[in-house]
Amino acid sequence: MIFIGFILTNLYIYHLERKAGYSTKVIWIRVLLSIMLFLAIAMFFANGSM
Repeated sequence: MIFIGFILTNLYIYHLERKAGYSTKVIWIRVLLSIMLFLAIAMFFANGSM
């Protein structure tokens, strides 16, 4: 459920950034970094570390 919310949020931010005139390259770099961060945090909590 959280992952679906993450995807929807990224799609909305992508839409807003396109309307604001950001280049597609910058947008995709940000998307890839946010996905990597999300996966790193998910793995951290999945391993029970806290």
